[in-house]
Amino acid sequence: MVSIGPDHAPVVAKVEEELRETKEAIASEQPDAIADEIGDLLFAVVNLACKNKVDAEGALAASTEKFINRFHAVEEELRQRGKALGEADLEEMDEIWNRLKKQNSLGNASPESKPSR
Repeated sequence: MVSIGPDHAPVVAKVEEELRETKEAIASEQPDAIADEIGDLLFAVVNLACKNKVDAEGALAASTEKFINRFHAVEEELRQRGKALGEADLEEMDEIWNRLKKQNSLGNASPESKPSR
């Protein structure tokens, strides 16, 4: 387990608490409770970002852009395989997604680059 300093531990604990409560709300299958708990979870995560001097909105925007770029790369690879998005099963799309994610994390490809198949 990762050690977190005393300044961050309460904030991380709050995120974990809100995540547990969100899971419980999901299990209850009550849409209002789910929405309420997800809101609390998001608030706790924004607090964690602030505690770490991270612009939460900017971090979310960057992650959204990364997701869009990777999704387009998956679509491109499927096209290169002669398939439309709706023709691929989840297992094949996950395989492509995970390979692209690994390439990006290793610095082998930028988020904007397309797979080389």
